[in-house]
Amino acid sequence: MTTDKVANLGQTFVCINPECFAPCFQERLGCLLDCLRKIEPADPNKPVMVPGDLERAHMKEVDESKMIAYNKVHIMNMNCIAEKMSVEPMKTHKTKPTPPQAPAAPTAPPGPPAPPGAPKPSCGK
Repeated sequence: MTTDKVANLGQTFVCINPECFAPCFQERLGCLLDCLRKIEPADPNKPVMVPGDLERAHMKEVDESKMIAYNKVHIMNMNCIAEKMSVEPMKTHKTKPTPPQAPAAPTAPPGPPAPPGAPKPSCGK
């Protein structure tokens, strides 16, 4: 494969209603997910999760805190873009770190820290 010319790609999206092939699909899927979540975890501190559990926990956290947490690198990059575009940077609020607590439900993991010696983003100046 070469990159010397524009790719001639196509995409197809197909939407299928599973109810047409499997009656009560939503209820059956809900029962399956409930059964999976109730399986005894290998590590008692890490509950069994299914796709979407981390995202729902994060959405709940955002709804309750009424803010989205960004790591420092993302904020620095967004501020660089704002500077380049000559627009006001995003307003931020410093928050106190909350003490760690055993989660009652699955929670989203924090973003990975920057590796030691990693270059800091620059605004290209």
